[in-house]
Formats: sequence, structure tokens, C-alpha cells
Amino acid sequence: MLSFAALASAGALAGCNINVVGGGTTCEVDGVVHDPGESFPDRDGCNTCVCSDDGTVACTLRACAAGCTYDGVDYAPGASFPASDGCNTCTCDPSGSGNVGCTKIACHGCEPGAEFPADDGCNSCTCDADGNLVCTDVFCAEGCTQDGIDYKPGESFPSPDGCNTCTCTADGAIACTERACACDPEAEWWRSYVADSPEQCQVIDFICPENTEYFGNACGCGCEQDASCPEYFNCMPPEPCDVEAIQARCPYSQIVY
Repeated sequence: MLSFAALASAGALAGCNINVVGGGTTCEVDGVVHDPGESFPDRDGCNTCVCSDDGTVACTLRACAAGCTYDGVDYAPGASFPASDGCNTCTCDPSGSGNVGCTKIACHGCEPGAEFPADDGCNSCTCDADGNLVCTDVFCAEGCTQDGIDYKPGESFPSPDGCNTCTCTADGAIACTERACACDPEAEWWRSYVADSPEQCQVIDFICPENTEYFGNACGCGCEQDASCPEYFNCMPPEPCDVEAIQARCPYSQIVY
């Protein structure tokens, strides 16, 4: 016969709640017949019972961890099950506290074959044939900064030229449309006009400084700095500033001392 640290007969063990029928050489528990010496799980899911030689049932008396109830269904400690939102997963606390913990990923209702951006702004998701959401798992850049404003990957915002649109890409770069814009040399602080008409631009020859690029429009042509450069850099104490580096990268921005 198996040995147990704590045993009690079925008649005296209310905690096991075992229904024993008959006696003799076998034990019948909840419609299942067990031979003498055979052990089997108790209904509580944590104790163990054994069929004795005289046909009675004895069970261990260990304290059982509490299970969990979620949406009217009981779960054993450590069990995992779908959340009610249909996309997250919940787990019954293995310690027996009775608490339920669930993942908190954003859920999307989707049609098989549908594609859309992931919530992180840089990955993409596809709804498979079973309606499950499958997303890429590439590293996402922290974001982009334009004119002192932070943007998330995938977020769009106005270009400094006032007519184009820029987008923060997954690798942290800024990509902008290149539509022809109405020009205003006085307002375009990020540009340095070398010629004030398209006709002059056809005959003039010049080289743009480092970290600037050629541009041309209806007002003329010249050099423009990177779109990520803000109009002003705050170098007022105690703000630390590398003035030479700023002037080299953003030659048309103003530095406030």
C-alpha cells in the first residue's frame, strides 16, 4: 500500500468530498472502480487518494491552493486561459491567491488577409486565415525630433517649408514629400538664397556648404540645411552647447546665448 504523510478515511474526510460505494476488495469513487493499493487524484486537484485493502478510500490532507474564477469558469492555480477580449491570455496565480493576471496587448478585430501598422508604429501586422494577429518583431527606433518636437515612428507632421509633410521612419530618420511650394525667402529661415530668380539660377554657379543641399523654386535657388534642424538652439546658461558642432550641422539656425 502507498504511504502518505497524512491520511484520513473517506468517511472522516470532509475535505476530499469522496463518494465511496460498496466495500471489499475494490473501491468505487464517482463511478470509477479502483483496485486495492491504487492511488488516484482527489477532486480538489492537489491531494491524492488510495484504495485500501478493505475497500475504503483514504486521502492526503494537504492544504490546497485556491483556484480562480473568470467569466464564471473555475481554473486551477497556474492554469492559463483566453481573456474575454479574445486576444490576450490570462493565468490563475500559481501561489493560490485566487487572483487572475492577464496580458495587456492591444487587440485588433481583423479580417483574414488584412494588413495594418502595429501599435509601436514601426512593425506591421497581418490577420491570418484563422483570424489571428501576426506581427513583425523588428527593433523600433525611439523616434525622431523635428524643431524640438519628438515624434513616434510612423507619425507624420508638417515640413518646415510649410507645404510638404514629413514622416518619422522606423529607423529614426525623417522622410518628407517634395512638392513644389510657394516660396517666401524672408520666411524661409532654413535656406540661404544665392539667386533670386530661376533665370539667375540657370547661369550662376555655386557650391553649398557642408551639411546643406541645393534647392530651387520660383523665387530662386540656394542652399538649405537639414530638415531636422530647429530654428533656434537654446544655449542660455546652464544649458550645455557645442556651438561649433551646432553651426556645422545647422548653419542657418540661430543660437540663443
